[in-house]
Amino acid sequence: LTLHTFSDSAETGVYTTSVSDGPDYVFRGVALTVGETAVVRTVYKDVMYVSEFATIEDESGDFALPVTIYETTENPEHLSIAQLHFFVNKLDGKVQVGEFAVVANTGDRTFVGLSDVEGRRTWSVTLPEGADGLRFDGAELGGRFVRTEDGFADTRPVPPGEASVETSFTYEIPFEEGLSIEQVVDLPVRAAVLVLPEGGWSLAGERLSSEGTLETQMGAALSYTAGPIVAGEVLSFRLVPREAGNGPAEPTAQGGSGGGLIWGIAALAAAGVAAA
Repeated sequence: LTLHTFSDSAETGVYTTSVSDGPDYVFRGVALTVGETAVVRTVYKDVMYVSEFATIEDESGDFALPVTIYETTENPEHLSIAQLHFFVNKLDGKVQVGEFAVVANTGDRTFVGLSDVEGRRTWSVTLPEGADGLRFDGAELGGRFVRTEDGFADTRPVPPGEASVETSFTYEIPFEEGLSIEQVVDLPVRAAVLVLPEGGWSLAGERLSSEGTLETQMGAALSYTAGPIVAGEVLSFRLVPREAGNGPAEPTAQGGSGGGLIWGIAALAAAGVAAA
């Protein structure tokens, strides 16, 4: 096991120890400073497990940081998308889509993915036709995420838990009248929440239910829900003029920037969950 200590985001110490008999471990000779943050990590069967983060409250060094490890499985039967949030924004001649997905594992083993010639993959997304500019929050293609023929796949193992793995990503689609945005996830989705800044446009789709207006940090937004969705099923929605969707068109137009899309993803964790 490895103990890392931090102060103001800068690493101040790295210490190692091991477990030989029984579940207990002890780090000795550790220099601690009140206010530092400590975390313990270990790797078991090629999967990394991390403790909670703890703040050092005294220099005695007498505190516990449990690390839970699991056996592994290649059976995805207990996996699902517990929350799938969309933030949709029409900007000039394109539609920006930001997504936030929370993967859950209700089993008692870490799912390490299914193997193919390119390695292990735990779950994947088929992006809408014409999607471009795929970006991830804190990651990139070729690392944790790998490109597939029609989207991308995640390689991170999924340990047991209701919010074991989180993923945020964005992409853009050229806008045209009647554009239908279709996406497929190879895991069952318990519930999806879609948010669109209030303006001259609304969302429409057979699977969508309007949930009215949400107040967000950046103003009012229209909210929709969908699901549950079975694995491999298409979730489809369209941007339509507001007068054809949720009442009269607003005089203000939707807009913003790439930065605006980032706030949308951050707000989804609060506003989207509240709507769900």
